[in-house]
Amino acid sequence: MTELSGVDGRPVDGYIRVSRVGDRSGESYISPQLQESALRSWAAQRGLGLVVHPAEENVSGGTMDRPIFNVLMARIRSGESAGVVVYKLDRFARTLVGGLTAFQELAERGALFASATEPAFDFSTPGGRMFLSMNLMLAEYFREQAKESWATSLQHAVGRGVHISPAVGYGYSKGADKRLVVNEAAPFAARAFELRAAGWPYQRIADWLNEHASARPDGRAWVPSTVQRMICREIYAGVAHWGETRNESAHEAIVDRELWQRAQQRIQTHSRKRQDEDMALLHGIARCSGCRFQLSRARTVGGGYDRQYYRCRVQRVSGTCAAPAAVRADRDD
Repeated sequence: MTELSGVDGRPVDGYIRVSRVGDRSGESYISPQLQESALRSWAAQRGLGLVVHPAEENVSGGTMDRPIFNVLMARIRSGESAGVVVYKLDRFARTLVGGLTAFQELAERGALFASATEPAFDFSTPGGRMFLSMNLMLAEYFREQAKESWATSLQHAVGRGVHISPAVGYGYSKGADKRLVVNEAAPFAARAFELRAAGWPYQRIADWLNEHASARPDGRAWVPSTVQRMICREIYAGVAHWGETRNESAHEAIVDRELWQRAQQRIQTHSRKRQDEDMALLHGIARCSGCRFQLSRARTVGGGYDRQYYRCRVQRVSGTCAAPAAVRADRDD
């Protein structure tokens, strides 16, 4: 926040907003630097003090609940600021009701409102207020039009098989036409679905992937949550979707629909009766000495014995445990 000396000890607050979608450029993109330069020039010409707030980026003008804007309004309510100046009216608001409500509060508090690039309009006069109302209506209209155009574009893209999400699933790559194509990791993804359908818990599948599969694109280890997210995604059945728009054959499927459905079924690793008879008394208490995370209860059946124990999960989102611990929990011990 940068402040210049003001009149009567109260500066005017400069508000900068950029509603950015991806990387934009051209005439439609008014950079924060350009907006700040115009605000400083406006204040200097009038000999007014100016507080330049950080730019409010990636925030729509369709809502009045914005972090930086809220700070600015709080300063006006407390009397610290004499008002607000924006680069252009639609930087202040792009909704009629929200904009008029905020402007009414400014008027009631005797606070200044100005547009650096629209200096001919005095918003304290009836003509200026009419201009403000008309421009807010137009700003809201164009925002809704852009929204509809964007939604239509996405629907057409899904119809062409385009993968909308920036997150490309493990086992897929995005081609030049934005459609998904299978890569060398696809067999491991398919095997994960088979293991889940066979009754393997997510932790066990994560352990298998960490031991046998090629690395994830981000280089992180597999953990139960990442396996679960992968298993739940319909892209592996060849589906592309956005909202209610679906394309069931958008790209090559890694698994068929039947296997995908079987992998979604909830798997109960032990019976309710077993839970009631034999509670895990140390659950939530015992922790691994290597990573300090809670130990998970596990069970091994085979070779004529049924062994229960608490163990470290080893792989977590935060990293790999350097010294994983395990503690026997047999009922006979």
